[in-house]
Amino acid sequence: MTWYNHPFVQATLIGVLLGIGFVIPPLWPAGLLGVAWLFLLLVQVGSTCKQILWMWFVKSLVLSSWVWAVYPIDWLGFELGWIELPMIGLYWVTVSASLALGGIGLYVGTKLCVRYVSKQYVYLGFPILWLLAELASSLAFSLFLYGSGGSIGITFSMGYVGYLFGEHGLLIQLASIYGVYGLSLLYVTLAVIGVALYRTLYMKTLFIGVACLLLTSVLHVPANTTVREQITITVVDTTLPTEIDQAMLQVINTEILQAAKSTDSDYIIFPEDSRVFDQSTTPQVTRAVLAFTQSDTQAVLIDSGRVDQQSGSYLQAAIYDGTEKKLYQSQKRYLVPQGEYLPYIYSWLFRLVGQGNTATVLDNRLAYRVGTDTSQSHFGARIPAILFCFEVVDPKGVRRAIQERTTKAPFVAHILSHAWINHSPIFQKQLETMLRVQAIWNDIYIVSAANHATGYTVTASGVVLYPEQQAEGEYWTVGTIQIPQ
Repeated sequence: MTWYNHPFVQATLIGVLLGIGFVIPPLWPAGLLGVAWLFLLLVQVGSTCKQILWMWFVKSLVLSSWVWAVYPIDWLGFELGWIELPMIGLYWVTVSASLALGGIGLYVGTKLCVRYVSKQYVYLGFPILWLLAELASSLAFSLFLYGSGGSIGITFSMGYVGYLFGEHGLLIQLASIYGVYGLSLLYVTLAVIGVALYRTLYMKTLFIGVACLLLTSVLHVPANTTVREQITITVVDTTLPTEIDQAMLQVINTEILQAAKSTDSDYIIFPEDSRVFDQSTTPQVTRAVLAFTQSDTQAVLIDSGRVDQQSGSYLQAAIYDGTEKKLYQSQKRYLVPQGEYLPYIYSWLFRLVGQGNTATVLDNRLAYRVGTDTSQSHFGARIPAILFCFEVVDPKGVRRAIQERTTKAPFVAHILSHAWINHSPIFQKQLETMLRVQAIWNDIYIVSAANHATGYTVTASGVVLYPEQQAEGEYWTVGTIQIPQ
């Protein structure tokens, strides 16, 4: 047997094909070849569960390679020393291993179909089995990386093949039907159709179909240009030092706020954990609100900050309506182990290798908990829905926030901070695609404001727009953008 015919060499190549589009977006069609090749192997008698598991592991390694952008870890306030690189590597491998477990379900489900149902039903059922396998991967991730701030569910969607349609200007619009779930079904269906055409020797039809798919990818649905009343939003982007005391932060925030108010906007959005309103005690919130109301602005100010309580630490949004003179608050409802909490498995492994002190320090530093007051149902008609940083990986994050309200949200404010990760185009692109899919599915604008990243707006048709810069300082920029009301 030549080396390139070895089962695990083929499995590795398939895994790379499945994941490379998440790293190099123009290579998104490679995933179709990967899905088709995997399907062909699955319907053969000799394929094994270990092969499929390895494919999904390699795929996950490729798509989550952005994890290495965390190095060097300089946001903890202390140095980890020699353990830093092994720790990042351990996270990369364990995340990929947990996501790979969904491949077991795909193998078992497909083999059962091959054995007990007719051939055509195997073709029809494979896209559904694939989607169920992706959901199983999400569940495995939540179980494997569970911790004091974690939650068990199918919310972590990073790596769903439907996101590869982010590079196809037309097909991504089908996210309006059922979000990334529908896109994943469509993506795998196209690959299976390709296999069917290949096996029945309709090669001319296959080539024409592939050509049409690639050529139409450059087309885009134009943004809605219907003249309507517009609202102006000020977006604040920051590059704040990772270690900054509250006094210095307030000086910077005051400077930013003066520049933001001079734009005469309807909304002012600060990044995650900006702490314009110090929410640690009620008197401090009151003083901050009074200072804001004494100005001549009637804008809605969106802020957030860490709140420490006996039951844990929560990230809490504070939204003040300068017209109604009313403060709204809501806490973050979904956390992932990317700078927010320490999974139990890592804590145990640190102690196993004699790094118990490191585990304790990390657990105290990454002490966020899922909020006890996450509802946004009480938000007023002027108040946007709030989507915290990594809540974007939940395919239903936006939908949940806007559906629980009693009033229609004017738009979604996505507040984020990437202070825990160095610049990673791979990571940024994956999150941007997730926002675009959610904006299309829910027919709503999403406006991002970022710390250590760039804020932007995603239209209801999935077009990305950037604010027009109005002012800047040492650690911040202020820009404005207009969206339909």
